[in-house]
Amino acid sequence: MDLRRNGKKRKIRFLLLFFLLFFLYLLTDVILPVKHFSVSDATRVDFDKPALKSYTLSYDIYTSKSGLSTTGEKELISSMQRNGVDIAIINDCGFLASRLEGVYGDKVIISKCYISSGIVNFQGIFFSIYPLRKEGECPEIYNLTRSVHLSFSSFPSLFKFFILQPFNREIAYENLLDFAKLDIDLDRFQKNPCFISGIGHYSRLKLIGEKGKISLLDIDNTISLVRNKIYITEDLVSDVEKNKEIIFSALKNGNEVSIFSKDFDGDVFVKERDRVLPVGSLVKLENRPEILVKVKKGNILTAVYKNGKLKSVYRTDSFVLKPDKEGFYSFIVYRYSMKMPFGFYLGVRPVAFLGNVYVQ
Repeated sequence: MDLRRNGKKRKIRFLLLFFLLFFLYLLTDVILPVKHFSVSDATRVDFDKPALKSYTLSYDIYTSKSGLSTTGEKELISSMQRNGVDIAIINDCGFLASRLEGVYGDKVIISKCYISSGIVNFQGIFFSIYPLRKEGECPEIYNLTRSVHLSFSSFPSLFKFFILQPFNREIAYENLLDFAKLDIDLDRFQKNPCFISGIGHYSRLKLIGEKGKISLLDIDNTISLVRNKIYITEDLVSDVEKNKEIIFSALKNGNEVSIFSKDFDGDVFVKERDRVLPVGSLVKLENRPEILVKVKKGNILTAVYKNGKLKSVYRTDSFVLKPDKEGFYSFIVYRYSMKMPFGFYLGVRPVAFLGNVYVQ
């Protein structure tokens, strides 16, 4: 009898220990990655946003016209209206996809398959003046479909996604986004500073091999979690071809920021004498330019890179940077879960790439 009781106690202790360890394992996505930053002092500066027009853009969406998704025309337009998305760039090609292009009230749908090859280079037309330029199109820094890879550190977020999806899809998708972002190599920002974030939205998302798939039919969460913002000086019009010219010109000029967090927003502008220009612009050092950075308040770190190397990190939600040497300045925003002593931060994840400013 004593042996049986002892055996049951050992099993109970083992199960309790197992569940405790598993619970702690599920918390690893709150702790990892751990990063060290030396934060620079900066005085918070209040400034009004300049009179530039900004439009929210979702890139790389598959619709039912491609046969790879069940998202239809009406569903896409309704989702854009609900989530404040102004422009959808679909990845569908062919006759049916071309018929989907158009202006629907204040919403614009265009296909990236009907533009000239090489026009979408997102790094900006001034990137070529610097020796770090890399040939070819800029990569998608984040893509909801292609960025998902199962690993030891990312499994907790995936597990939470499965558990929460039937009850609260909004929280579930935040976990899915964290699941993918854990596999983003933060050093990539330093090596190739030209990016756009794409959705890659399918009706089904491959997670584990070719056979492991889960249904992802919720277009609302995907287009609100992963989006871009472009800056232009003129209004979009009712003519779809004219809108294509305006939109892809802004993208080609690098007047674009990529955001991959539902509740984040940020802007970068550059002031040169009496002009205020969008990110992606080229300014002269002799004119004493000022770069204005404004991000949403929270557990946020804004990292400033010069010529691809980390220059400084700020915790304030708005500051002014005064370049003292020529080069290109890039801005990456990270969110963290907890600040620790000695400059260590837990749960560091990128939430936005705020583009480049070129100083010559």
